[in-house]
Amino acid sequence: MAVITRIRKRVGLLIGFVGVSMILFILGDVLTSNSGLLNGNSDVVGAIGGEKVHFQEYERRIETLTENYKINTKNETVDQNTQDMLREQAWGMFVTDNTLGKEYKNLDCLAVRVNCLTCVLVLILIRRSSRHLLIQKQIHLIRRML
Repeated sequence: MAVITRIRKRVGLLIGFVGVSMILFILGDVLTSNSGLLNGNSDVVGAIGGEKVHFQEYERRIETLTENYKINTKNETVDQNTQDMLREQAWGMFVTDNTLGKEYKNLDCLAVRVNCLTCVLVLILIRRSSRHLLIQKQIHLIRRML
């Protein structure tokens, strides 16, 4: 009974505590959500390797994959399991583009450098071999004269 009496004496404090807790809960939700007051209307669905993936790009890729699926299977409808699979495939494409795609670009640059180096080496060998041929011809001419 003594506990209930204490709570009745401090009912104002209890109501204040519950009210402040509710306000902090609501503010926390507003401030941390994607469409909160601080973030504006963010349409970012994720980030891969520091690159943001926007909802429009993701949706566009899903639509493209869905249309390709419909054309290949000659069906006008796509069931939910297939739609989920296409969504996962679209996300996987973003992951591949933003991780391995960068590495492929680096390899392309490396391949260009190797090709340029190969061309330079071939030109050097051609020059040397042409000099060698020229020297061989001169030696042959000198031998004939003797």
